[in-house]
Amino acid sequence: MHRALTKTLCLILIRMSRIMPHPQGIVYTTENGADTILMAFSNPGYSPALQAAIDYAWDNGVVLVATTGNDGVNTLTYPAADRGVIGVSSTDSNDVLASDSNYGQDVFLAAPGVDIVTTNAGGTYTSISGTSAAAAHVAGAAAFMHAFNPTFTNGVIVGKLARNADAVGTREQTGNRRLNLARTVSDSSTASVKPVGAAPTGSGGPFVGPYVAAAISFGSVTVSPQVGSLTYGTGGSVTFPVNVNINGSGGGSLSIALRVGKNITY
Repeated sequence: MHRALTKTLCLILIRMSRIMPHPQGIVYTTENGADTILMAFSNPGYSPALQAAIDYAWDNGVVLVATTGNDGVNTLTYPAADRGVIGVSSTDSNDVLASDSNYGQDVFLAAPGVDIVTTNAGGTYTSISGTSAAAAHVAGAAAFMHAFNPTFTNGVIVGKLARNADAVGTREQTGNRRLNLARTVSDSSTASVKPVGAAPTGSGGPFVGPYVAAAISFGSVTVSPQVGSLTYGTGGSVTFPVNVNINGSGGGSLSIALRVGKNITY
């Protein structure tokens, strides 16, 4: 396994709450080399101590991902709404917001979260649904990007994930929209993005997605005189050279050929 990938620790910290409170768990995980932290829990109240731990992790290069909750309501939950956290909502197989997914200002990104096949105890498979499954997709994508290029900072990775999301749902439902890892990998931009969080630290975003294909602006299209000839009753062929100039991107050329057989009336 890739050394950088084995260094990446994705932890569901709600299970650590039996051992240590969430803020200490985040600090402990950060200090033990995590690149990505998955927080598969949601609470209705803001905690300054939790925000301080998240700030510490972000300042140490960690990508933090959290679930928004599964009540189907527009209600802020934490840590999804905290500064520096990718809050994740859930989409279904129809590429729309899952009926039980929370939504609102704490959503930074969305990912599939309905009937997700996963491993089960004893070596079997099962399926799960919810924003925990959706957030796991995003955390896995962040971990993959760390392994793909260990020089990427957490802000660069977050920016790539957000910019290349597919235009699914509304901003309120899916934030920067739905995860697209394939396009994220091919993105050459290194612009850094940090989630600003919702109240009391921010009002959501920043919103740099979804991905929009660049528009093509044609400068000129020139059709040169024909080459060849067509003769009535005998057929023949003729070619029209075409030169296309695209603003800011140079241009190219193509040829349009027309061939007519002798038995064709024209």
